[in-house]
Amino acid sequence: MKKKWLGLGLLLPVFGIIIGVLSERVDKKESKAPSVNTYIKSVTLKDFSIEVMSENNENQILVNYPKTKSKKINQRLESFLRDELSSFKKASLENNLKEKGSFFQSFETYKLSSDIVSFKFNVLRKNSPLLQTESQVITKTYDLKEEKELQILDLLNEKEDLQSISKYLYDKFSKEQSPPTQKAKVVLQSGLKPVEKNFNTFVLDNDSLIFYFAPHQINMDTKAYTQVSLPLRELGEVVTPQILVGHLKEEAEKSKVKIPSAQQVRNKQLANKKLLALTFDDGPDPQTTPRLLSILKKENVPATFFVLGNRLALYPEIVKQEHALGHQVGSHTFNHLNLPQLPMKDVQEEIKNTADLVQKTLGIAPQGLRPPYGATTPQINEQAQTPIIQWSVDSLDWKSKNADQIEQVVMNEVYDGSIILMHDIYNSSVDGAARVIKKLKSQGYTFVTVNQLIEARGKLKNSQVYFNATR
Repeated sequence: MKKKWLGLGLLLPVFGIIIGVLSERVDKKESKAPSVNTYIKSVTLKDFSIEVMSENNENQILVNYPKTKSKKINQRLESFLRDELSSFKKASLENNLKEKGSFFQSFETYKLSSDIVSFKFNVLRKNSPLLQTESQVITKTYDLKEEKELQILDLLNEKEDLQSISKYLYDKFSKEQSPPTQKAKVVLQSGLKPVEKNFNTFVLDNDSLIFYFAPHQINMDTKAYTQVSLPLRELGEVVTPQILVGHLKEEAEKSKVKIPSAQQVRNKQLANKKLLALTFDDGPDPQTTPRLLSILKKENVPATFFVLGNRLALYPEIVKQEHALGHQVGSHTFNHLNLPQLPMKDVQEEIKNTADLVQKTLGIAPQGLRPPYGATTPQINEQAQTPIIQWSVDSLDWKSKNADQIEQVVMNEVYDGSIILMHDIYNSSVDGAARVIKKLKSQGYTFVTVNQLIEARGKLKNSQVYFNATR
């Protein structure tokens, strides 16, 4: 395979390139727009260059591909190209025809930020002059700092957020097809089913997430790719904070149109149910916490764990398990000291050291701070930069260490919207929690994490103190 810097226009007559017009809508009129006899010129930006590879032996090949400043990403791009060409050549050989086939590839470059770049490859294959030209759009998005490729789920706060995007687009296209036939609905539902393969052809530019849907994927009448742009300001509830760079964060906060996150959808569904949150302090413990996690998993009950930094340092795998099982992990500071009695510098260290360790262990910041003994001040709350979670029902498990008494206290004091305080470092507390869960379920309560409880009934704000979340 030879690398050559060539003028692209010289080879155009050889390839007879025909690229279908990208349709921005799914309506029948737009999708039947005629193809044009032109090609998309490769476009790059500062810090990226265009490499050209050509062959004119068994097949006619002209390929453009980008080169970045990352050696690792360049190797992946070249590997991708080799795989595409290998697949093309294999298909050409299988046709067993003497005429040459052709393969053309150009690309366009999109940049969200200094760290995140997307490449859209426009590919035309013709395994033989006797066969029709096949066009394809392939996209690659990279985090240049981390030197890794980003898939659609890497952009979202959680996997279920793809459902929100799917529903939004389904509603949008359904309105444009008026009235949509049953067959059109089936095609649209299938093409927009919230699975990765349906949404992994995308690019990120400076203000939009752009999807490319293959011919017939969402519209049975179109023979061209359908391009759909979603403004990032409308996706502020769905995408991860790293996507909302520069002005986008402020625009997302002010946007009148906001695609709801999966969490917001769940919160809306929860709002009118009898809710409560079980919380556990002072862990993790190598004996009692795993036993509690087993009970919670069996009962399908989410909980919130306020972990001590000094114990997280000893048993990180247990906290990883808490997080993996869908529980909320918050901070209980590092050493369980009475914060108002400390100099502000020490308070900051107690909070920061635990926050840094949670971030390192789980990849996310602590979800809430519970100050030891519930002791805090407005100044401490401001330092925390996370919601301050107190409680409305104290099980007194630390005092009684008796499962019967724990059950009695909780059942006497619980109400809709309660935040229940327990500890995961006593066997009696684990036994008491098992009993409480069964009793409260029989009374029609739904268990949620603290954040889910608060968001179902109001708004979660940093440095604000929460004791409960009543309607």
